[in-house]
Amino acid sequence: MSDEIRASLQTFDEWQAWARREARIFDRDFIDGLVQQGFDHGITSAFLGPIAASDLSATPPNYRETYLARGLNSRQRALLELLVEQIGNDTWKRIYAPEAITALAMALRKRYPRFLGSEYTEDEAKRRQLYPIPMEDLCALSFPDWSFDAVVTNDVLEHVPDLGNHCGRSQES
Repeated sequence: MSDEIRASLQTFDEWQAWARREARIFDRDFIDGLVQQGFDHGITSAFLGPIAASDLSATPPNYRETYLARGLNSRQRALLELLVEQIGNDTWKRIYAPEAITALAMALRKRYPRFLGSEYTEDEAKRRQLYPIPMEDLCALSFPDWSFDAVVTNDVLEHVPDLGNHCGRSQES
């Protein structure tokens, strides 16, 4: 998606209107062609740089989850692209993510030496297994305010112990 298009889509309604005009993004042949183009020529990422075709894999039809570049799916790569867009190329920024052992966390750790990832489990045996990885409850983080320059969240609901309780607040709050 071009920068002009992304900048113009400020709401979900605007995105839906754009998607209706650009119906080809839902066309299987168009999507297959884009994936094939990647396999033929590789792809480029602001975060990861050039990615050779040999570093790509995909399993149709669910390319959203299975079109991998260096182990990262398209959603994770989009998140990294936005991170670079927001904070630039300053590798000394302090980045936090509530994941520490995923491909996304490894990519963040590789680029940002001050990256901190955490995991969450209430199971004591799992905590011992994951030690020394920090355990953090997203509803009660232990960090002081302004500890990080950016916080990256992706697939985080498994880190929230009680969704129905909205992180300790009653539903009436």
